[in-house]
Amino acid sequence: VNDKRKIESELDDYLVQKSNETTLGLPLSLGFYNIGDLNFEQTFDTWQMNYPRKITFYDKVFSKKQTKVIYNTKKGLNNWFLTKGQAPIIFDNDKAIRSTKSLKDYFISKGYFDADVTYDSIQIKKKEVGVNYKITTNNQYFMDSISAEIESPILDSIYNEHIES
Repeated sequence: VNDKRKIESELDDYLVQKSNETTLGLPLSLGFYNIGDLNFEQTFDTWQMNYPRKITFYDKVFSKKQTKVIYNTKKGLNNWFLTKGQAPIIFDNDKAIRSTKSLKDYFISKGYFDADVTYDSIQIKKKEVGVNYKITTNNQYFMDSISAEIESPILDSIYNEHIES
């Protein structure tokens, strides 16, 4: 904001696209999500067809009922990783444009009618993009006084009757 680096939680609320959550500076929720498998077999029969060698081994060691329990445990653990984790957030240029509009609307609501908001996307790593929003507020306008000039005498009398309520 005005060539000063600011990270304000109040402005963060107006960003349409946010980065993945971090814990102690690490994207742990993204790591959980990546452990899960989106293509995990949804039925026991599909799992049996895709892993015949595992099923043969399980059938030798366990009963059919125990094999189903193993499948349900693996499926439940996989779903836990997917639901507790956070999917990777892919940079979307349209969302960045919507964020600039949202930030501009915020500054207009604060009286900066000539505010200018732009953004730059920066490649940080191979699969990581950063977005910097540059905000120039210019002059802030304030309301000094409010006056009512009503030409119709009837409407003027109604207005004056209810001005205090």
